[in-house]
Amino acid sequence: MKSKLFKLLSIILIFFIIFSIWSLSLYERVDSNVFRYNDWKKLESIDNLFLGASPVYRGYNANLANELTDQTCFSLGTSLQSFEGSYYLLKASNDSATLKNVYLQLSFSGLIDTPTSTRGDQIVIDYITDPIDKLMYSKSSLDQLVYIKPLSIYANSVNTSRPNFNQIGILKDNIHYLLNKNELEDDYSVIASSTQDYLGNGFVTNTTSVDYGNVEVKHRHWAFGDYSKKEDYKEIKYLLKIISYCKENDINLTLISMPYYPARFITIDNYSEYENYVSKLTEEYDVEYYNFNLIKIDYLDLTESEFKDDKHLNYVGAAKFTTAFSKLMALRTDGEDISKYFFSSWEEKQYEYNRVLGLFIESEVINDKAYIKSEAAIPTDLLAEYRYFIYVDNTLVTYVDYSVNDNYSFTLEENIDYLVRIESRQIGSTADYEAYQEIKLGGGE
Repeated sequence: MKSKLFKLLSIILIFFIIFSIWSLSLYERVDSNVFRYNDWKKLESIDNLFLGASPVYRGYNANLANELTDQTCFSLGTSLQSFEGSYYLLKASNDSATLKNVYLQLSFSGLIDTPTSTRGDQIVIDYITDPIDKLMYSKSSLDQLVYIKPLSIYANSVNTSRPNFNQIGILKDNIHYLLNKNELEDDYSVIASSTQDYLGNGFVTNTTSVDYGNVEVKHRHWAFGDYSKKEDYKEIKYLLKIISYCKENDINLTLISMPYYPARFITIDNYSEYENYVSKLTEEYDVEYYNFNLIKIDYLDLTESEFKDDKHLNYVGAAKFTTAFSKLMALRTDGEDISKYFFSSWEEKQYEYNRVLGLFIESEVINDKAYIKSEAAIPTDLLAEYRYFIYVDNTLVTYVDYSVNDNYSFTLEENIDYLVRIESRQIGSTADYEAYQEIKLGGGE
């Protein structure tokens, strides 16, 4: 009997070891999430906790906020974080530390539609300590009844199908981290890259920036449904659970929208529906909301160079946002009505931008002829003009000067590749251009 039991235990142990090595080989190298978790776990109290998706952890510089406010601040954003994920992170944070203020990101794209990110969901699970919550969240978000990460190192980006045998160094790096965790857990330099750094307190910064005028825009539309049936949506259910949880636990909750590059809002054809929906919700449930896409430009002015892309701030932009945000929250604490620093709608806000903010380009080839349709992202009632450059082998072969013509076509010659650059500006502007896009077209393709 003892012999059989010993064999069974040996088999289980061997399986555990093999599965652990398999798991470690699945992970990417130790990344910022290891250090973010370690920093979070050390905190006994958090004055200002930010929750939300990637615009949060890239846009809120908690280190700078600590200096500006003399408070403990932490950014607990994760990739494509849903309200369900935010709810469980909120509970885990309140179990781990004393919470005072929580700032939760609202996004027009995620208010109704549940974001999906296996990587982000797995990161959230690492923070959940309550076994029932862990089980519920893993089943709901990952469709797995039991979620096991032997020897978990809190790294992200898991390939659940097979190990990364082509990157065997990953296994070596991850084991090295585990064996030297105490020495390495405060050494952020081990994950530094040429474009991204982790600077502590949950803040992941990016040093890249958008080129002036080179913001690609897309037409967007989200259906928000009947407000009276809002609880039919999973995301709204969890948003309401967050509101209730904060009230029950004496946590001050504020809803915010992180600043995106403004061209995104010009091409959303029903943004006013989002504004109306959120207005009803915040009024019904008595929670404050500040949309930093509507903040007046005199108080926060962000340009392309301060964005990583059209929805993420870079290091410079995060510093500007964090400074403005911290000042506003201090004024609110002192009893000032800070709504005067915001426009009430995008319809009003857009006129602060007296130029073309981006370009939407459509192209198609029919019978060896290329057709290009250009559309400027420009505030309502303002007009744009366009010009076209056509290059072959880096040589300009055709130039069409500025005009209001937003359509252009030309014949493609066989076996020749073309680069087409479209530039746009507001009519009457003296700028060389205010926005541009480049597209490649192959002869006859």
